[in-house]
Amino acid sequence: MEEDIRKQGMLYLQQQRFGKKWKRVWCVLFRESSCSISRLEFFECKDGGAEKSDKNLRKQQEHKKVIRLADCIRVSEVEMDGCPRETGPFLVETLENCGAACE
Repeated sequence: MEEDIRKQGMLYLQQQRFGKKWKRVWCVLFRESSCSISRLEFFECKDGGAEKSDKNLRKQQEHKKVIRLADCIRVSEVEMDGCPRETGPFLVETLENCGAACE
């Protein structure tokens, strides 16, 4: 499964409730394989570390969220105020939802 990982790292997601604060998450982008679909998985980032160990990822599996890449309609750059410093904001639009993130 490690060979199916295309990219992983820290992202900021804009929360949908009042105030629109940015929440730091760890993301893993998987390519399609014979036993899985292409998808983006993200986990809450509680320890503040830049790298996640396999043990920490397994422990947080029950809290992960998944975006199937087949459900993505568009990913586009956007101009946003209030995003974290030195990040580039972008918008992810899926069949069910639309959300902002920063890399």
